[in-house]
Amino acid sequence: MEEFVLWTTTIEEASIDGNVRVNENVYIDQLDFEDNGSTLDNIAIPGFHDQSTNARIRGAQVLRADDVTAILRLANLLLGPGFFHVQMNLLWAILHIHRGTIEAIGSLQFYIAVLEKVRLA
Repeated sequence: MEEFVLWTTTIEEASIDGNVRVNENVYIDQLDFEDNGSTLDNIAIPGFHDQSTNARIRGAQVLRADDVTAILRLANLLLGPGFFHVQMNLLWAILHIHRGTIEAIGSLQFYIAVLEKVRLA
């Protein structure tokens, strides 16, 4: 298996423009892919990020929809939620479904009251 170690950059990626610059730095500057589209136009690049980064990349994809190549459009980035956010959403769903009331025996609120863990409520 071939590995490609990337350098740490000081590019601030908390904006749409910053995410575009980070992607250009990774794929064009560090990994030496050409931005003319000859090498990455037919390649899918999976990415599992936090929801904020995914939203910024989607924003960049919308803003760059008319660019010439897939790498400049960020079209080959296939985004998915990061594992932390998947866990967090599942926990919120469990809480929403099973919270119940203190009077409902077996509900989360009932057991929180039994265990006297007021802050969990």
